Amino acid sequence: METLCKICGGQHVTGACTEKEKVDDLKFQFFPKFESFTGGQADKEGKYSEPTAERGAEIERRLDQLGEIMAGAGFDYLLDGAINISLLKNKFIRDHKDVDISIVDQDLMALDEQIKKKGYVIVSAARDKATDSQRCLEIVSPQEIIERNLRELQLARIDDDGKILNDSKDINFIDLHVHHRDSVGNIVINYSKVNLPAKYFQENGRYQTASGYEIPISHPVVVAYHKVESGRDYDFTDIGYLKDLLSEEDKSFLLDLFEQEPKRALEQFTLKVKEIFSDINPQMPAEEIKSQLEKSGIGKDPRGRAFIEDFLKMLVAEPEMNEARFIAIVAEKFEIKIEIEKRKVQAKNKVDKLKEALGIKKST
Repeated sequence: METLCKICGGQHVTGACTEKEKVDDLKFQFFPKFESFTGGQADKEGKYSEPTAERGAEIERRLDQLGEIMAGAGFDYLLDGAINISLLKNKFIRDHKDVDISIVDQDLMALDEQIKKKGYVIVSAARDKATDSQRCLEIVSPQEIIERNLRELQLARIDDDGKILNDSKDINFIDLHVHHRDSVGNIVINYSKVNLPAKYFQENGRYQTASGYEIPISHPVVVAYHKVESGRDYDFTDIGYLKDLLSEEDKSFLLDLFEQEPKRALEQFTLKVKEIFSDINPQMPAEEIKSQLEKSGIGKDPRGRAFIEDFLKMLVAEPEMNEARFIAIVAEKFEIKIEIEKRKVQAKNKVDKLKEALGIKKST
């Protein structure tokens, strides 16, 4: 007897569907690893060689294809990365290996619908399945991206059979950065949880492609922020090219942002631990407390799992456990003081490199 298939939506005898196997086969796909990028090499004076006319035309063609893919999108997106610097300066300062865009997670569904009409899907780097010679890409849905907090994302072009294309003349991969817009419109950066003011996520002009498509350009502050966080030598060289596009207010904002990094880390830690404590009650049965702590994610590594067991023993001796005491215990067990000291060193290093890139003298 034929029934409605829950896998493909068609009518056929139960168990006869092969679509699930097809979907499973396409879910994970393997490709050779990318070659190392060499376009960020600068000379002794910190200057790049401009790309050849042929390579410049290739970059322009990729931007034109991006414009076509995103044409008519009913949501906001921004061009990401150093390519913004080139467009703002009206010349390619160097080669650009890829094209990046950013959106907020509230627009993921709309993006997914937009790109599927153009023959693209969203993929995530499946590092646990990669080999020494091959990278693995997993086709993912907007729901999976949010639920699993996926970060290494791309838009990938597929053929009619759903296979990801890797060698066509069209733009096959577009790097995708997904952030979050909070209740007042500010943007929470996915990988750092830093909150950047909404004004920096307004488009900073538009680039018109050869076919007349318009691509929104990112604010220089956002470009500089990501460059500092990436931390490669050529990222700071990029900032050197960007500095005259930043106002004094912009520069002060960025320097303060990185100087305050250790303080923010401590605040985020304290807030997270408070949230965990709010879900437990020292009077709960031990197994229920253990379950709540495991749900919080605090037990993801061996140190965390050991903490849960130790904490349950502590409750026997301290049945009146309060929030402040819980925070102190977690801070000690996870050596937060040491971690914050490391963050201070890292923050100083970022600030020093940023000042050098901006041409600001470091204070003695």
